[in-house]
Amino acid sequence: MWTVTDRGPNADAPSDTDEIFLKPDRTPQIVRIRLARGDGVEVVRRIPLRVPHGQTDPVTGRAC
Repeated sequence: MWTVTDRGPNADAPSDTDEIFLKPDRTPQIVRIRLARGDGVEVVRRIPLRVPHGQTDPVTGRAC
C-alpha cells in the first residue's frame, strides 16, 4: 500500500493568506507501507519529494 506523508506542522501568519512552516526542512514523502499483525505498520520504502537542485521551493521559499 502507498501513502503520502504530511508536510509538517504550520501556524497561521499575521496575514490571513499566509502560513508559517515551523519545520521548513521537513520533506513530504511517498511511503510504501505494509500492514502488520494487530495495529502495526511497517515502512517498506520512502521516496522524498523535492524540487530539483538549484530551484526554490514555491511553498517554503527555500532554495534547494
